[in-house]
Amino acid sequence: MTELFLTDDQLVLLTGYKRRHKQIAWLRARKIPLIVSAAGFPIVAARELERRLVQDPKIRTKDRPRLEVVR
Repeated sequence: MTELFLTDDQLVLLTGYKRRHKQIAWLRARKIPLIVSAAGFPIVAARELERRLVQDPKIRTKDRPRLEVVR
């Protein structure tokens, strides 16, 4: 089963930031749906992110993060 939400490490990889407020700003600037927890952590649904970044042709290429497979 895939994880429901992105992990902290995945958020760092996606946004390029370790600080929560920077991650939140990056996600909001790209209109990626998120919830901010009571502790201030961004929570992003993995399925929604996949749908928006992979399947939605309306999202401009420059707004998509560059994800590389590391082997």
